[in-house]
Amino acid sequence: MQVLGALVKLPKNSDLPLPWWHRATLGLETGTWCYVALVQTSRRPVAELNVSVLDPDKWNQMLSVKCVAPDEPGCVLKATRGLADFNIELAEGVTVSAGERHEVTFFCHPVSSMADPRARLEEHLKKQGFSIVQIEGYEKPTILTLDRGVVESGWIRNVNWRSGFNERYKGAKDVESIDCSKAVISADTTSRVLRFVFPRRDARRIRVDHRNEPGVMRQILDVFHRHQLNILSLLLRHGGAKPKHAVLVAVCEPTGGLPPKDLYSELMRELHHHLDPGLMVRAQESDGIESVRTITPRRANTVVAHIPLPLIEALREVKSLNPNDRRTVFLSRRFNRGRRAELVAAEIRAAIADSGFMLLELPGEADIDCGRILFSMVSAKMWAADTAIVLIAGDSNEEAVGMNLAHEYGFFQGQGKPVVLLVDSEVKDPDKLWSNIQGVYTQRISAKDPAFDRNDVGSAYRISATWLKHVQRGRAPDGVLDV
Repeated sequence: MQVLGALVKLPKNSDLPLPWWHRATLGLETGTWCYVALVQTSRRPVAELNVSVLDPDKWNQMLSVKCVAPDEPGCVLKATRGLADFNIELAEGVTVSAGERHEVTFFCHPVSSMADPRARLEEHLKKQGFSIVQIEGYEKPTILTLDRGVVESGWIRNVNWRSGFNERYKGAKDVESIDCSKAVISADTTSRVLRFVFPRRDARRIRVDHRNEPGVMRQILDVFHRHQLNILSLLLRHGGAKPKHAVLVAVCEPTGGLPPKDLYSELMRELHHHLDPGLMVRAQESDGIESVRTITPRRANTVVAHIPLPLIEALREVKSLNPNDRRTVFLSRRFNRGRRAELVAAEIRAAIADSGFMLLELPGEADIDCGRILFSMVSAKMWAADTAIVLIAGDSNEEAVGMNLAHEYGFFQGQGKPVVLLVDSEVKDPDKLWSNIQGVYTQRISAKDPAFDRNDVGSAYRISATWLKHVQRGRAPDGVLDV
């Protein structure tokens, strides 16, 4: 099965975007190691990129096996048990046919030379009571370069394919007609390969909405053919169409004829005016989608805030300090010399550690260079945090409150992340700290010594630990915490 995608604009470096709809079908979740191969093609001027969790060097030995048996416990075990002379790379099992049968799929290759691996697999599966649906072999491609990378939040970073690509094709014939800043990306779920095909220059994505009637697709494709467009991918679907309509989406590249500007203008004119008006054809063209827009789906009625580019390296550095991927808490407070404020902050840090969270905090006052904290240092930790505790503590309002607290609270509130405001009861007139504090979810820390008694329900430790427990359960904020 082929899962088709869009014409994607690639970044100028060698990072590879993995669109979310392709990652889902191939299981390329964050942390997955995979191979990136530049593969020779016979009918196109340049090679294509292949991404797979299966080693391309072993493709000439790899076999894809699909078989079925009556549904019962242990089907996958029966299919793979006794195959010690094969290395099983991937395996899947699912109940099908209204629960009557179990379908098992696995990918394997022999660990040593054998005369007929397919015959060996067929014999084994028949003995186990399976019906053979198919056993397919891979054809090993001509690999020009091979690298490994790891999936990181929808990207494969730092795979050096572009410099090798440019070096190989520098000055080569017909390469100037290829646009290596874009790629047509498709996923082959049968072979478990994600392909990046580089189109000719001035490639376009054409979307044609039309009535769902016999022969309409042929008429549309006739128009494409008359304009000498080569179709790199095509999808006819009902998703996103009005009732009794369909949508044809094609990525096309010019192969001759009119200059691109005139070519696509004429194509649009003919689609709109030369076909039967009763077909209600509406066509649109696009020169591709930015790669960053393919990484995550967009939820309806959601405004997505993207990490500013200058902060990305700082954010990666913060995340590298959390190799076990623990949930993170940003502790927001004003730095002052008050002893009580420092003791309260220490109790909150202890609660964070005991709850299994990782603390993200700005450096202490001694670490602030010339009285200033770098903006990138603050912002990177806020972007990396899963939740926040904003602390107002001190001997007076002047010591307890700073403009940074309102900014940092607002950041987490705007991101939709759980955030709690802890106000020390020793602070005078806390309701006047900023104008809308009555609408902010607030917890009051006990006055005097009970603030440090961990058995006291109003202690800094107890309130923080209870809050984090609710965060772990996905219930924060949820009214007054049940301590």
